[in-house]
Amino acid sequence: MSEQAQSTQFETVSLDVDLSKADIEFPLFPAGLVRLKIKGFRVEPNKAQTGRNLVAFFSTEQTLTTTKGFEKGPGFTFKKYYPLQASEKNPDWDWTANLAQLKNAALGHHDGAFNSEELVGKELIGKVTIETGERGEMNSIDKLMSIEDVK
Repeated sequence: MSEQAQSTQFETVSLDVDLSKADIEFPLFPAGLVRLKIKGFRVEPNKAQTGRNLVAFFSTEQTLTTTKGFEKGPGFTFKKYYPLQASEKNPDWDWTANLAQLKNAALGHHDGAFNSEELVGKELIGKVTIETGERGEMNSIDKLMSIEDVK
């Protein structure tokens, strides 16, 4: 494709819209219980590069209202990190307990090995909390429970 043909694919755009009052912060939801669906998993190096984390992705199953009053429809994604090893600070910590709790919340038991295929698509309840950290206030999923446990 010639340079001339490539340049005609784009145009200069100027919109008469004031963006100064647009809310571009990541949504913050009030603490509470939220119905979630497990979307999937990924293994990533941990922040300290000393091990790995299992990253679980959960999507909301209902509309949530942010602390600023904006609505976010179903499908908003939360992430939860599960260390796949004990830490140097706490070498005796049983890191498998959190994976067992996730499996128990999704399936009603934690027997056998962890297999993401049996968990994807399962619904559960997440306890959403607000944490304050380096980047300000953010939500986290503090605890997972089966839907039956909350009824």
